[in-house]
Amino acid sequence: MAKQGKKVRNKSSKAITGSLKDLDQKRKQVFKPVLDNPFTQSNLWPFIKPELAEQIIQLLELILAPIGNYYKLSREIKQSGREIAVKPPVPHNYHDILVGFNSTVSSLERQARRRIISFNDKNAATTAENTTQKYFKYVFVTKYDITPTVITSMFPMLTYTSSRSSSDRVKLVQLPRGASTRISEVLGIENSGIVALTADIVEATGLYQLIDSEVADVNIPWLQQLLDEDHLTDLESLASKFLATSAPVLPKKNDQKAKNREEK
Repeated sequence: MAKQGKKVRNKSSKAITGSLKDLDQKRKQVFKPVLDNPFTQSNLWPFIKPELAEQIIQLLELILAPIGNYYKLSREIKQSGREIAVKPPVPHNYHDILVGFNSTVSSLERQARRRIISFNDKNAATTAENTTQKYFKYVFVTKYDITPTVITSMFPMLTYTSSRSSSDRVKLVQLPRGASTRISEVLGIENSGIVALTADIVEATGLYQLIDSEVADVNIPWLQQLLDEDHLTDLESLASKFLATSAPVLPKKNDQKAKNREEK
């Protein structure tokens, strides 16, 4: 029994002698590759000052008011169930305005597809599809009023890829919290948090100028060549670096098994 106790004491003493210095000596220098990952970019939305956002909302409300009145009259006629000879006139800019997630996303996706088709086939730009389709250049999103955030997370990428060129970009405008309620009241449609406009609305000239001068373009560095057809097929070198660090020196499996048997 005494021998067993002595053996335990020796084992404990040996464990204590394994100091921090010994642990430091059992590390080796290694180099880990670090790849420039585009998905680490957390915020691609252009920043908008509160004062600017308020000006944009006020101008947007004026533009959407005729559409809201048209929706209101149409609902009243439908709910009354009466047949009328003269229906409310459709606003002249009705087809230049999109309201809602589905219609906006579908139109932006079509714009992105048309651009790819025109790049692959130079004659495609003259087809009927490309000459008659609307180009929605201004997209307004009440980012902070829409949940979950995954619903709006793709808008920076979508507006970038749906742009015609580097000189004719789709503008993404994030509106502050509470803007969805104001837009919904003007349109008479609940949860109207996403609106898109073409650049052809005469009454919106002031809004266009304000956005073009004060709101930055969406910036996605790793997609810059997408809007430059002259360099679209150029290949770039891999953006990788090596980080010098250290790693513990682990014993080999056979040595570790032998050490475990000795301790037993």
